[in-house]
Amino acid sequence: MRRESARVNEEGFTLIEVIVTFVLAAILAAFLVQFLGSNLTGSSISVIRVQNHYELIKIVEKINVDYSNLMQAGDTNALVTLRSRIQAGNVAGNNPYFGRYTQVTKFITFDPATKIEQSAETPGSSTLKVTITRDDQTIATLFTK
Repeated sequence: MRRESARVNEEGFTLIEVIVTFVLAAILAAFLVQFLGSNLTGSSISVIRVQNHYELIKIVEKINVDYSNLMQAGDTNALVTLRSRIQAGNVAGNNPYFGRYTQVTKFITFDPATKIEQSAETPGSSTLKVTITRDDQTIATLFTK
């Protein structure tokens, strides 16, 4: 009598093992795509904010150069002239054109006792506060005589 024994195939994987491996890999891949997808779509926001920030710095530097030129030219009302140029300097075609921005300009004084900023009624104040905004970035600068 011949005895046949069942041979166990110890080489390779069974079909069930392969299917389970692919299912687990697909689940992990879905999590990875979801995680990376949200990070990739939000990564450009930081770059745009930095670009806007440097554009705003460039505008403020142009305003500083203009003020320096007014002072060197001996303009006795340099702050008043600068204020009017800043208010008109965001319109292309005007001279000087500083760039695209919105602005708030006001003459201020500081209360000597409290050191708190107060609006000055007359443009004869020695301090001009300029707040420049471009997109989501804002810079405030003080110009003095």
